[in-house]
Amino acid sequence: MAKKDEQSFEDLVRFGNLHIGLKNKEKKAAERYGINLDSYGFTRPDRMNSPHAKRNPKYFQSDIAAAANADYDTRRSIEAAALSGNKKAEKYAKSGLNNLEDVTKANNMFRGMHERYGNDGKFNSQSDYSGLTYDLVKNDRKQIKAKDFKDNYISKNFGSRENSNTELEIPTATSDDATAGDNSKYKLNLKNNKYGA
Repeated sequence: MAKKDEQSFEDLVRFGNLHIGLKNKEKKAAERYGINLDSYGFTRPDRMNSPHAKRNPKYFQSDIAAAANADYDTRRSIEAAALSGNKKAEKYAKSGLNNLEDVTKANNMFRGMHERYGNDGKFNSQSDYSGLTYDLVKNDRKQIKAKDFKDNYISKNFGSRENSNTELEIPTATSDDATAGDNSKYKLNLKNNKYGA
C-alpha cells in the first residue's frame, strides 16, 4: 500500500525543469494566488522532515483552490455577484471553489465582468481585483436599495402589493399650471405594479 505523501513520478515530472509540465492555467492561478512553484518537487526520503523539504506536487491544485477560497477579493466578488443574481457566481458562493477548474472558471467570469465594467482586457493586478470587488459590491448595494424601496416604502405608504387593489390617483394639474400638458389622470395600480390611465 502506498504512503499518503508518496510522490508519484508523473507529478514530479510536472514540476521538473523550469516547470515545463505545468499548464498555462495552472501557472496563472499560482501567480494570482501567490503560490510559489519552487516550493513543490522531489524531496529525498531522508530529508522529508527538513525545514527545506519540498511540498508534494499532488497537493498543488488543492492548494490553489484553498488559496482562492481564502482570498478576500475572490470570495467577496463571488458573494456580491451571486446576491445580484449571477447564477454562475451563486454556484460558487454556495459550494466554494473545490478544484483548479472552479478557480479557472471563476477567474474567467471575473475577467468578463471586468471588461463589462468598461476596463481593458487585462485582469492581473491587485487594483484590478479590488476594483472589481468594489464595483460588484456597489452594484449589489444599489439593488438592495431598490428592493428595499419597492418592498418597504411602497407597501408602508400604499399598502401591501400582493393583497391590495389600491390605486393611487395623481391629481390633475390646474389650468394655471404651465406644465399641465393634457391634464390626463394617471393611476398607479400597486397590485400589478403598472401605471394606468
